[in-house]
Amino acid sequence: VLRMDNGPEFISHELTQWAAKQDTIEAFIPPGMPWHNGFVESFHNRLRDELLEDEMFDDPAHASHCLRLWSERY
Repeated sequence: VLRMDNGPEFISHELTQWAAKQDTIEAFIPPGMPWHNGFVESFHNRLRDELLEDEMFDDPAHASHCLRLWSERY
């Protein structure tokens, strides 16, 4: 199950086709109700506040390394 909000990046025909090929079910949270996906909303807020706003990444490998270190503390 791929649980997501109704943002334009998630309601595309291409994503629906991809999910079908992967035998994945799309599940949309109700519009305007982010608490239905509370863990992910909290994760994204903490990631932004604790890592992304404070760090300048030199390259993708550096970003991956920093994300790995941060995720061990999360």
